[in-house]
Amino acid sequence: MESSGMVSAGKWLSNTLRHFLWAFLGGSALLGGMSVYRIKNDLTEKKVINYSPKVREEFSQIFKTLALVVGGSFLFFNFGFLRRYTYPLLNRVAQSNTNIGILAPLVETNIWKGIITLGGCYYYLMGSNNQFKNKWENTVLSGGIGMLLGSVFSGLLLSRYRLKFRSVGGLGIVGGFVGYNSIKGYSEDATNQMLSDANRVFFSPAVLTIPMIISYALTMMYLSGIFFPYGMAFAQGNFTGGFFGGILYRKYLEPNEKSLDKLVEELCAEYVPFILEKES
Repeated sequence: MESSGMVSAGKWLSNTLRHFLWAFLGGSALLGGMSVYRIKNDLTEKKVINYSPKVREEFSQIFKTLALVVGGSFLFFNFGFLRRYTYPLLNRVAQSNTNIGILAPLVETNIWKGIITLGGCYYYLMGSNNQFKNKWENTVLSGGIGMLLGSVFSGLLLSRYRLKFRSVGGLGIVGGFVGYNSIKGYSEDATNQMLSDANRVFFSPAVLTIPMIISYALTMMYLSGIFFPYGMAFAQGNFTGGFFGGILYRKYLEPNEKSLDKLVEELCAEYVPFILEKES
């Protein structure tokens, strides 16, 4: 990265605007699509769902899909006898003048990043309950927004240099999961609340300060890659962006779901009313 040299400030600014525009459009499509789903299925009331076999099965399906995509892409692009065919395809996914790619976050070529990605997904989707308020919609939105912001952060760093590479891998998705679940309201975690009621656990300021410390550390590590490049800086940007994406959704977007659903319903009723038609 360092030997490639840096682009001009004007070029980097234009790349920055392009990345944020891409994230805004992608995030709007993701949030709007989920709003349509909630409206059509009468799920506009925000609530915490009790953990049940149905919830576990929904989370299991999401994990299996991510595992299939991440593991399948790793095997596909690393089979020796296929490399003469897969390398040109990988180059099209991983190289771009704009460092922006829709499929790049879903392609994994590094075994260690793949293990971290799948391990994080397993923990948050299968390892314990009381995550994402037990709603698969929160899983998709926090992971999706994390993926988008992770790509933006990584792309901003890569576009600082004269490179034509995108960041590949799903660390932004895991970062979104971590960011979302790093913020928990009082009495949200059923286990901790039960212990608290029994006077055996006391909530402390650390519950809120630890995510802030992590956010600060991740930010400093990410910013260091802009001025002092290192090999895994793009992966750091991917996870950092995902982490802030999860927090952004949890703290600012999720509390306004009703307002968002109402706006989407009004826009759809005005311009594309057939989208909200329910199946008979």
